[in-house]
Amino acid sequence: MFGNNNPEKQLFFRKPFSEKYTLTIKADVLAGSMPIKTTTEIRWNLQVIKVEEDLIEIELITLDNELLATNNPALKDLARMNQAFARMYNEIHVLIDRSGKVKKVLNEELIKRKWASTKAEMQAIENQVEAVKGIIILNDEIFTSPEKIVTAVQNNEFFSIYFHHVYGRKLPGDTPVETRWNHFQQAQVDWSYSIRSNVTLPVMTNQSSVIIDVTGYPVTRLDNNWIKKAYSAFQNVDTSQIKPHLTELGKYNIDPQTGRLKEAYLLKEEIAHPQFIFSKMEYTMKAAN
Repeated sequence: MFGNNNPEKQLFFRKPFSEKYTLTIKADVLAGSMPIKTTTEIRWNLQVIKVEEDLIEIELITLDNELLATNNPALKDLARMNQAFARMYNEIHVLIDRSGKVKKVLNEELIKRKWASTKAEMQAIENQVEAVKGIIILNDEIFTSPEKIVTAVQNNEFFSIYFHHVYGRKLPGDTPVETRWNHFQQAQVDWSYSIRSNVTLPVMTNQSSVIIDVTGYPVTRLDNNWIKKAYSAFQNVDTSQIKPHLTELGKYNIDPQTGRLKEAYLLKEEIAHPQFIFSKMEYTMKAAN
């Protein structure tokens, strides 16, 4: 009767709750002769304020955003600059749907005021740092419409990792095709995801955990034309020797009674050549309680 919209076959926020989360991001990237390894930690306080049939009101506060380790000291300066711009989104008050998609930003004016303050600080140094000017222009474009602010908030790591195709979707199931850029931002890839749970929904009232396995796989044909688009920018790399392997694997532990995420692990890999071009991103999100 309900089909894919049957709420009894979905996981989503069902009750108000508060929780603190820590996201650890480990990046291992090799682009030609430039190895990059970083470990970043972001901490949030999530408050689910109100749950209605189709809309959920939440407030998300960023408690900390720190580059813990890197093999490249120059990345520390870049991280500090990114943190300065991220301050605009330290306080997010939004309405989302069951899947975690942002429908409306409720504190838009506060975010705009924070941007005005950040912009003034950045303009004071843009003559010394050329890259700053481009970032200022990019953010000015974001604040031209409410729709663009919604998109900017949606791109916060919290939403992309926390809800990652798991929430508001019939389980088990497979997702519609989603188009994204590859790890090196050179070519687009169509992805589909297989979502499987360790128990059949709906669960019993005493069930405190559901384990979800997420498997993402490209449906784009990674032929010679795609390979040239994706990797020809790298010097001294023979694209005829490249056999790209792209995958995403995730495991989520969720309380089905409230929809509260307990723990999540997500691995995103793109291996074009194991000795010259690869990118491995590991995301681990844990609740404090």
